[in-house]
Amino acid sequence: MDLNTKVCVITGVGAGIGAAIADVFSQYGAHVIGLEKDRVSLNRTAERIAARGGSLYAICTDVSSEASVRSAFQEITSRYQTIDVLVNNVGLEFYKDFVSVSVEDWEHQLGVNLRSVFLCCSHVVPLMMKAGHGAIINTASVQAFATTGQTAPYAAAKAGVLGLTRDMARDLGPHHIRVNAVCPGCISTPMMERSLSRNGDASSARQKMQSAIPLRRLGNPAEIANAVAFLASDLASYISGVALVVDGGLLAQLPVT
Repeated sequence: MDLNTKVCVITGVGAGIGAAIADVFSQYGAHVIGLEKDRVSLNRTAERIAARGGSLYAICTDVSSEASVRSAFQEITSRYQTIDVLVNNVGLEFYKDFVSVSVEDWEHQLGVNLRSVFLCCSHVVPLMMKAGHGAIINTASVQAFATTGQTAPYAAAKAGVLGLTRDMARDLGPHHIRVNAVCPGCISTPMMERSLSRNGDASSARQKMQSAIPLRRLGNPAEIANAVAFLASDLASYISGVALVVDGGLLAQLPVT
């Protein structure tokens, strides 16, 4: 895959899948711009990529804030003029029984997981339309299809990401802009580690999770990053409106009777 010279914006690059996407894109020769709210983790990712011979143009951004997103994309366009690829990866998950979910919980989860996708796309799409090409990849989740429970706002937001992806693929196809989603399953990230630890026995929870996955292991962030790189590349030139599930076979099975 060749992303050489393509200008690629990736959100949520501080850790986990976002950091892996930034790393892989850099390895494939892209000009990578990373948006991340946490400056410490943002700088850590940039330093790690630089140590491997790549580069990351880092912009501290709250992608759930319209003003922050506008400022970030003004900075990007003043430096690069155009954007070839947008990866809306940022994500935030939490666990609460539905009856305990507050309006504040709901608004925060949808702000980070869904509003951010709309905001970033609203700034990128006019540039892509002017250029006559572009690729947008949105990170959804297997929880958009089936949930573990206690994730109502997250699951709703990720299902919304899929709906937005399909509609944008329909509307933007005539402008030669492809829009796809990648749906990770159980991936070994800091967010997953927090999930495994929430009931105290992380080791037991990990073993139980792995036993439920046909491939009998958690995925690693680079495996999602490679799928995203494929969707961003010209190898996927006729793929649009797709929700690519990368879950080790998790959703392919029925319950054992």
